[in-house]
Amino acid sequence: MYQISEFSKISDTSIQTLRYYDNLELLKPKVIGEYNSYRYYTKDQLLKLKMIKKLKNMGFKLKDILRLLNKYDENFLNSRKKELQDEVNIKLRSIKDIEEIIKKLRNRKQSFEKELINLINKEERREMNMKEKYNSAKERLLKCYELYQESDFDNCLILLEELKANIFNTKDQMDPFWSNAAGDIFTGISFEIFKNKDIKEVTFLNISQLRINGKEILENLSEYVDSLPKDSYSYISLSGISFAPEQTKASIISVYQQVMKQYAMFDTTK
Repeated sequence: MYQISEFSKISDTSIQTLRYYDNLELLKPKVIGEYNSYRYYTKDQLLKLKMIKKLKNMGFKLKDILRLLNKYDENFLNSRKKELQDEVNIKLRSIKDIEEIIKKLRNRKQSFEKELINLINKEERREMNMKEKYNSAKERLLKCYELYQESDFDNCLILLEELKANIFNTKDQMDPFWSNAAGDIFTGISFEIFKNKDIKEVTFLNISQLRINGKEILENLSEYVDSLPKDSYSYISLSGISFAPEQTKASIISVYQQVMKQYAMFDTTK
């Protein structure tokens, strides 16, 4: 066994950090001296410490690392994967902007500031177009809700399917399978939210987070879907994704949340 000072040197981890991990119950000493209260660690714990460091480098917080080491959670890993993908997309977009500036300045006598302003204007126009799409989609979403509350289910479903097609019409960007499957999540979750009498619940934020009656059902999606009547619209929409293989399910949900994020962001800024 190693005393904490020895273990600190071998693992290249400060004593303060090891004590902090002990308090968090993330990495507790194997033995604490009965008379001197010294902390003692074993060689096997070096591997666990390496695992903790690896997960930290992947961007997980300490409380999340504790959770993962205690119980494997694929949905939690997929959530982190999505966050990393979002970060990558932002960096790729920045790289593209830089390349565009270099290319234009190489081919014309234009100032750097002018090209930067052009990019800003282009981004602002893109945001304005997205805002218009959001306003139009939100108006139709609330109309679907009104039709449901009036028990006009046929027209509610027709309008909801049209809205799905408009939001997930990304055939130029991805395989239709993924956009269609993601669209089915949208219609199924939306229809379930319509059952709530509170119109304030009808938001793209709740729909994107699969939050029904204040509860997120993502981690228990299969159980939730299985509880629905087998001939219901929601069950028909959600059953395909719910009972798909885990890897396929995770990919579909990732596509779904990526598309819905563009609409949900406007709900969070109100």
